[in-house]
Amino acid sequence: MGSSFTPENLIIIGSSTGGPITIETILEDMPALDAAIVIVQHLPAHSALPFREHISENTAMQVVIGKNNEFLENAKIYIAPPEYHLSIKNSSRLILTKGDKVNFVCPSIDVAMLSLEKDERQKKVGIILTGMGKDGSNGLLHMKQIGATTIAQELSSCAIKSMPQSAITNNAADLILKPEEIHEFLEKFSRTKKN
Repeated sequence: MGSSFTPENLIIIGSSTGGPITIETILEDMPALDAAIVIVQHLPAHSALPFREHISENTAMQVVIGKNNEFLENAKIYIAPPEYHLSIKNSSRLILTKGDKVNFVCPSIDVAMLSLEKDERQKKVGIILTGMGKDGSNGLLHMKQIGATTIAQELSSCAIKSMPQSAITNNAADLILKPEEIHEFLEKFSRTKKN
């Protein structure tokens, strides 16, 4: 069943305007990592599948649209489906819910990140990329407080600076990195999965 399995490494990426191109840069030529990656990208409903396909072309990791009650697996990327809030239960399972917008968006990065709990079995990384508004700022701070490594995109590399700027102002970011540097960090953080 896999219900007792918790990925050793969990990476959550939150982004909005300009995010798809930035995420493609981060994941370009990415090997299969010993980690589960959850992407919360503000997307219109019709854009989810093309977004998934673009990411799939870039990385050796399997890329899927997240499903309710789905268990996280290593070397797999989960995209939050449009119009559903995504949270993570017990560091290992996706929960999708219909609900009011948070920070004017659904899915909300804050909802995903704030759902996480401290878990000694798992190393976590939280990343806030380009976008308008402040979604993810409180969530990234929460992740920092429970022991995750937190990253904001370097502002000059952003299409829209508001989201990472808000996270930086909130003292939520341990590191401020350009997309290429985030790629390098993730490869070092999650050593290539051995087959």
